[in-house]
Amino acid sequence: MKIYKNIVDHYGKEKQIQKTIKKLALLNIALIQNDDIENIKETIVDVEIMIEQLKEIYSIKVETSLLHMEKITEIKRMMQNEVDEKEIREGMLI
Repeated sequence: MKIYKNIVDHYGKEKQIQKTIKKLALLNIALIQNDDIENIKETIVDVEIMIEQLKEIYSIKVETSLLHMEKITEIKRMMQNEVDEKEIREGMLI
């Protein structure tokens, strides 16, 4: 989206990278403290916005989209393997 490029151009790359680090830390704290759901939701959105800016800064939007699909496929495969292994173990107990 053009807005992310505009934000980076307006505030500068380094400042937005530092802001990303701060937003990630805030999310970390909110999760560790088991904060209220509204704060967690808002912080997740803040982090997502910052991640989109990082994709602009490093020109990696396409690459991350492809990698995202690959990782989801890998997670699905791992989950299926765990189900298969569990079924095998349970079958051996019967």
